[in-house]
Amino acid sequence: MNKKTLLLIIPVSLMISSCADTPDSIKSNTHSTSDSTQIEASDAQGVYSDIDLAYDSAYTKISLPDKESIDVQSYDEIDSIELCYINSQLDQEYMTDVVDKLSASFGVLENVQTQTDDYTALRDDEKSRVKIEAFSRPYVRVELEDSDVCNANNGTVIKNELVFLDQLSDEEKDNVDAGVLEASDKALETAQAVGEIFGDQLEYQVSDAYILYGEDDVGYEIEIQKCYNGIAIQNLVSPSASASPHSDGAVLMSASMQSYADIDSDGQLLYYIGCDSFTVESITEIEDVITFKGACDILESELSDNVHYDFDSVQLMYEPYGYEVVDYSEAPKNITCTPKWYFIINKIEDESGMHMINYITVDVKTGEINVVM
Repeated sequence: MNKKTLLLIIPVSLMISSCADTPDSIKSNTHSTSDSTQIEASDAQGVYSDIDLAYDSAYTKISLPDKESIDVQSYDEIDSIELCYINSQLDQEYMTDVVDKLSASFGVLENVQTQTDDYTALRDDEKSRVKIEAFSRPYVRVELEDSDVCNANNGTVIKNELVFLDQLSDEEKDNVDAGVLEASDKALETAQAVGEIFGDQLEYQVSDAYILYGEDDVGYEIEIQKCYNGIAIQNLVSPSASASPHSDGAVLMSASMQSYADIDSDGQLLYYIGCDSFTVESITEIEDVITFKGACDILESELSDNVHYDFDSVQLMYEPYGYEVVDYSEAPKNITCTPKWYFIINKIEDESGMHMINYITVDVKTGEINVVM
């Protein structure tokens, strides 16, 4: 592990101003600063090496979450990557083959003929459905013997309870309902099986679990997050995020990275709805990585003196930027994933109870700050 000190000229950008005082959260009202800041950096193996020092620091502008909730890891390397859509050419033979394999894997519709058009392949009857949409988005619905089984798609849910599975301390993990853990295992197993069929080069982890309460039944909806080399790709959206594209037309693709599975109280899969699958087109290693404490120090230095944020989670994640597909006759452009420190404040959508986030990111290479509050 090599410890280094970087002399950074930190650009600070404000993604949106949804609150009246948001522009004042950064020292410079032009949202950029030329202040030179000395920041601790390391190779990938030492990216969390100074976490204890961060928690011992007397920060005045930020409060960190319970240290036990931080998923401390050591990486062989940390990279910027570009993702290429599998089946970007909309090969119908590929789509048909995938639907055939999905049907066999889930044990449904094996004697039903696959229907295809330019953008989809489908097997369907009144009870079950297996579908792939352009470019490689899977949808699986299995036969429900009991139409009243509690799930998110049949109007039986009275209320839900959200469990932040990737933000729990060790003590909280020990107290998670056994049904949630069983459903999470089933969802992860399903995602991995689907990814293997598609040829996806990414990994998977569980991020959130929704406990769905019906009149006299319970079900589970499990959110699946894609990863590369152990680093998750952002799949949660913010109520404060700007829908406006960058000057080059790129937009934040977090909503397009969502996948989830519905599991009933007996541990049986009801639905699986996934995002596209990808190959890793290019990899650029980052040799000098801003550490956990380095990112905290940047926020303490660059946030305005009149703000204070209480964060619910700090995670190293990829920020995915890409381009909305408006013309399927053209191959889609790659998605660029940049590793960043995410300082997260959880938000729960009032009507749906959906997990959303407000957050500040610190680029692990450049120290650039993005505020989404």
